Amino acid sequence: MDCEQRVRMESSGRQVVEIIVFPGADVSEPEIDSENEHESKSDEDVDDSLLFLIDDEESSRSSVVWMKRQLKQVDCTWRQSFSEVRKLLSPIEYFKNFFTNDMFEAIAEQSALYATQNGRLTMKFSTCDIEQLTGILMKMGLVPMSPYWMYWSRAFRLEGIASRMSRFRFFELMKYLHFNDNSKAILNRESPSYDRLYKVRPLLEQFRNCCLKVENEEKQAIDKQIIPFKGKHKLKIFTPRKPRRWGFKLFSRCRISGILYDFAFYELCRPKVEKSVGFVPGDFVIKLCEHLPKQQNHKLFLIIISILLNFSCGLRKKVYGHAEQ
Repeated sequence: MDCEQRVRMESSGRQVVEIIVFPGADVSEPEIDSENEHESKSDEDVDDSLLFLIDDEESSRSSVVWMKRQLKQVDCTWRQSFSEVRKLLSPIEYFKNFFTNDMFEAIAEQSALYATQNGRLTMKFSTCDIEQLTGILMKMGLVPMSPYWMYWSRAFRLEGIASRMSRFRFFELMKYLHFNDNSKAILNRESPSYDRLYKVRPLLEQFRNCCLKVENEEKQAIDKQIIPFKGKHKLKIFTPRKPRRWGFKLFSRCRISGILYDFAFYELCRPKVEKSVGFVPGDFVIKLCEHLPKQQNHKLFLIIISILLNFSCGLRKKVYGHAEQ
C-alpha cells in the first residue's frame, strides 16, 4: 500500500505530522497481511514522529526557566519640602505673581506700536490703562452681557465697569490691543520658524515662566485641557466629549489643588524634546517634565493609560522620578 506523510500547522503554532495510507487495488489475503504489516509499520512511524515532536516541545519548554525571587523595593519617599510661608498674600498680590508689571508694560508698548503703525500717532497707552482693561474684561466674564455697550446703558449700567472707564475709551483700547509686533511675523508656513501663536507668544512665555516658579508638590497630574474659543484660528479644534466643545487644546501639569505648573499647546506637530518616544502624547509628557526637579521622587498621575504604560518605567529609571496610576 502507498502512504504519504504531511505536516499540518495547528492554530496554536504547533506542527503535527500526519501519515495518510492509500489502499491497493487487489484485496487478497496475503495482501491483507502485507497491509497489516504496512499499517503496523506506519503506526510505528507515526509514534516515532509524535515522540520526536513531543521531544521538541519539551526541549523548547525546558529552555524557559522560571525563578521565584523577591521583588526589589524602590524608595519612593519624596525628597523635597516646601519652604516656610512667611505671610499670606492678598488676592491682588497673588494675582501679580502670575500677571506681573512687566507683562502689563509690554502689552501697553505693543498696543501703542500697533496704533502708531495704523496712523494713530497721538494715542497713548499706559500700564494703568491695561490693568483697568484686564479687570474690566474679567468682570465682564463674571457678568456677561451682549453687546458690550449695555454695561454703560441706563437700564443695565454696571458701576464696577462704567465708573472705571468710558465706553469710548474701552472700545478704543480693545481695537488696538496687541501683544507682539506684526511687522516681524514670519508668514511662510513652510518655514521651521513659523509660529501659529506668534501674536500672543510673549504673553504666553511670560505667564509660563511665572507658573514654573511655583514650588512643586509631591503628587501631580498631566492631562489635556480645553481653552474655550469660538473665533477663527487654525489651532481651534472640536472635542465632542468635553463640556466646552470648541477651543484650544493643551497639555498641562498641575498639582492636586489645581495650580498650574507648566503647559504646552497642541500645535498639530510633535513637540521638540531631546529623545522622542515615538508618539505625540508621550512627547508632550516628556516636554512638561523637563522643568520638574530630577531624582526627587515626584508622583505623576497620567489619565491616558497608553502613556502610563510606556512611561512608568522610563520616568522612574531615567531622570524624572516615579510614575503612578
